Amino acid sequence: MTNTSFTSKQIAITITLANGAFANGANQLVLAGLRTSVVIDKDGSPSKNTAKIKIYGMLEADMNKLTTVAFRALAVKKNFVQVQAGDENGMSVAYQGEIAGAFANYKSPPNLDFQLECVEGYYPAIAPVAPKSFKGPVAVSTIMASLASQ
Repeated sequence: MTNTSFTSKQIAITITLANGAFANGANQLVLAGLRTSVVIDKDGSPSKNTAKIKIYGMLEADMNKLTTVAFRALAVKKNFVQVQAGDENGMSVAYQGEIAGAFANYKSPPNLDFQLECVEGYYPAIAPVAPKSFKGPVAVSTIMASLASQ
């Protein structure tokens, strides 16, 4: 009996820049057909969904465009990533989120990889918000309405 359920699997990574352009002149880069490793963690609340992505064979100019500096952790670039997985019968979105960190790994040439550390909802979680205070007793509905209007 032959097993006909085997198909060649595919991963496509789409990266969208908030500012600037890649070497192709666009603000979006689709990486498909490259050796790629993706680890997705969906632990549930209160943790945010995360992904660790390794991509081999990227252009150096694109890696430089995405690289973040570790000692400026809150100087985020607001870049977005989407991971699609599937086969020749179709692809589905497996993960999407913001890039929290990115760097080129030059430790084992010629097998250089680019690593992305992604967190879903990262930018809204670190965005500064003006403080709110209320004098005296205040109804919860008033406080919630004030917060919702921001």
